[in-house]
Amino acid sequence: MKNEKKSTSRLPWRLGRAGLRSALAGAAAALAVACLCISPAFAAATPPVKKQAVCEIKPRPLIQVKELEYNFGEILEGVEAEHEFTVKNIGSVDLNIANVRVDCGCTAVKYDATIPAQGEGKVRMKVSLKNYVGKVDKKATIQSNDPQTPEVIVRMIGTVLPIIDVKPSPGILFRGMVDQVSETVLDLRASTAPFHITGSDTNIAANINYSLETVVDGKQYRLKVSNKLRQGTYGGFIKLDTDLAQKPDVVIRVSGFIDGEISVKPQNILIGKLSANQPERLGRITVTSNRNKPFDITGLTYDQDLMSISREPSEDQAGFILVVKPKLDGVRVGARKQSSLIIETDLNPNEKIEVLVHLFNSADQPEAQQK
Repeated sequence: MKNEKKSTSRLPWRLGRAGLRSALAGAAAALAVACLCISPAFAAATPPVKKQAVCEIKPRPLIQVKELEYNFGEILEGVEAEHEFTVKNIGSVDLNIANVRVDCGCTAVKYDATIPAQGEGKVRMKVSLKNYVGKVDKKATIQSNDPQTPEVIVRMIGTVLPIIDVKPSPGILFRGMVDQVSETVLDLRASTAPFHITGSDTNIAANINYSLETVVDGKQYRLKVSNKLRQGTYGGFIKLDTDLAQKPDVVIRVSGFIDGEISVKPQNILIGKLSANQPERLGRITVTSNRNKPFDITGLTYDQDLMSISREPSEDQAGFILVVKPKLDGVRVGARKQSSLIIETDLNPNEKIEVLVHLFNSADQPEAQQK
């Protein structure tokens, strides 16, 4: 019994080719069954694969202005400041500049109307600095067919120095009562080249007096101006001629608001029916003393067929309030009339102050359609 083989239950370690193929086929079958048995919850939790959208980029122009502001520094008045702004088109089709809009008539521009893709053009800006002194800021708006940036603003800034410097300012204002406004003195100095004043003129000679004296010949002159109007308003200028070609004259603006003894406000009123659906409108006129002195109204001249007037004392200062009531019987429906009220007081018996009165009697229909 020595040659008898013992039986065993262990599987052999090595398989033949046929056995290996059989084993692999079995494993594949088992995996397929396992995939079919995946739970619905697990399948639902697995996100689906999304398709990516393809973005189509349309060709378009794209404007680019690197320098949006140019500072020309300090420059004398009367000259022109110029600059070229470079405009690039970094897009894929032509950039068309439709217009370059400026903010005042002192600014002129020239520009390249079409700039090819990846090319560049110019916007040439010129500013006339005649009659400008001090800080200057001038802009131009470039309008193009760039859908993303249809407008681009460029500007030129700087400081304009006067050829002839006028101190304290090239303007004079007289305001107050005649004995309260004093003489104004202006000094004119050369900023660069020497100059001489060769003549002068004014369009308000009836309202002002002025004189000119030499402080330093060719360098400094002094202008003295005084008011001579007793009551009323005015506005005008004094023009000084010079021997400088770049500055042939200096213009000094002069305004006056001279109060009398009596102040009357307002000097235009509207009364009556301004609209057919509104009640009658009264007018109120304040008559006061500019020196807060007691006074009396000695005369009121007006058309008594168009209005009636009553007076009340003013609570704020010495004076009166005149209440003007319309008389619409004197104005037909749909029409209007203009009249006046003349006021006299004992503070200045020779002074007559006029107030314009506009009387309305409006209707629902225009005047031309009234029967």
